[in-house]
Amino acid sequence: MDLPQDIAAEQALIGGLLLNSSRFPAVSRLSGEDFYQPRHQLIFDAIRAMLEDGRPVDAVTVLTELRSSGALARVAGGPAYLHDLTAGVPTVANLDWYARTVAEMSLRRKLIQQAQRLEQAASTPSALEGEPGQDAMLSQVADALVQLEVLVEDRGLLHEPVTDVLDIDDFMARPTRPESWVVPGLIAQMDVHMILGGEGSGKSFLSRQVAQCVAAGIHPFKPAVHILPRRTMLVDLEVDEETFKDDTRDMRARIKRLGAERQERCLIWHHPAGLNLRDRRDAAEFERRVEFARPALICFGSLYNAYYGGGDHFEQVASDLRQVFNRIRSRFGCALWLEHHMPGEDSSGKRPLRPYGSMQWRSWATHGHAMKYLTPSQYELVKFRNDRGKREYPAGIQRGGQLPVSPIWEDEIGLIRENAA
Repeated sequence: MDLPQDIAAEQALIGGLLLNSSRFPAVSRLSGEDFYQPRHQLIFDAIRAMLEDGRPVDAVTVLTELRSSGALARVAGGPAYLHDLTAGVPTVANLDWYARTVAEMSLRRKLIQQAQRLEQAASTPSALEGEPGQDAMLSQVADALVQLEVLVEDRGLLHEPVTDVLDIDDFMARPTRPESWVVPGLIAQMDVHMILGGEGSGKSFLSRQVAQCVAAGIHPFKPAVHILPRRTMLVDLEVDEETFKDDTRDMRARIKRLGAERQERCLIWHHPAGLNLRDRRDAAEFERRVEFARPALICFGSLYNAYYGGGDHFEQVASDLRQVFNRIRSRFGCALWLEHHMPGEDSSGKRPLRPYGSMQWRSWATHGHAMKYLTPSQYELVKFRNDRGKREYPAGIQRGGQLPVSPIWEDEIGLIRENAA
């Protein structure tokens, strides 16, 4: 089967860039893999690299770059082919059209390749003979479907002009738009809040309170302050159903009273068996439920129940999970409230106030706090990273009050520290 291609458009596009590299922004969404011919892939990638480094681009400089990198030997036709490319350009003015044609052919090839992957997965005999084979098939299908969705989403961008790359002075002069708050002053759209705590510290309890308060239009740390109710999604990966209900009944009653029985928008995905978001199928199941819920805020926990594998693989685990969560944030524009654990006690008998596993969690979270033990019912909230943007967090939290978890503000925390010491 011949794959879609337009060699003439590829030649005209690269030849046009060799004649006038200032037109590169019009084709900057392309990469070498979008070209059908391997030699065109090599030449285009060389042009891109040179322009990104601020080096001049023409037939002579690109020839030198290809020769020095050792890629010239793989360019069929050699130096003469670069001359042929420039000589064969009908007009540089049509560079946009050439780029759209190359992108269109690339998209068609990728769609055909994903369709072939689906056909191959469904045709594999082992997929019908036993559970392991079936799991492998479904994983391949889930991966292909995700890739197809990405292609479909990107398709609409092929013909749209780029309007969001601005001169920095023009950018600075634009009127400032108000930030989109989920909870004014506390949680903004696209935020990643990470709360660390030891076993039984109540971080899951706090997460439930945040999800339900935001859905009821109540500030989770200021019960007298009403906010715009927002749809939330609570993902519980730990406790069994009856324990969850027993622990949450009093919280539900208090929130309903404070919210004047207003209609809530809190949805729950109760999945105590845990997830493996490193697996394509589990990641797709999670994303499908987020698509159904369309929340402004996802309260998720605990992270250690969201993956398999660890030890030497902690860096890869964090990288894999971040990709899943970043795709969710990008696609749905939601904020994240994530529960996670701290490492066990060190040689001094204290628990380090940092995320368990990879240090990537510290750099990725936009706002991170660890629950430092003060008394059996009181914890100080200690930052494990500097905030990206000011947020109005309490200095600590404690059990009891109008809500099951109440704030301890800065003017109170000092005395509590002294008494606890």
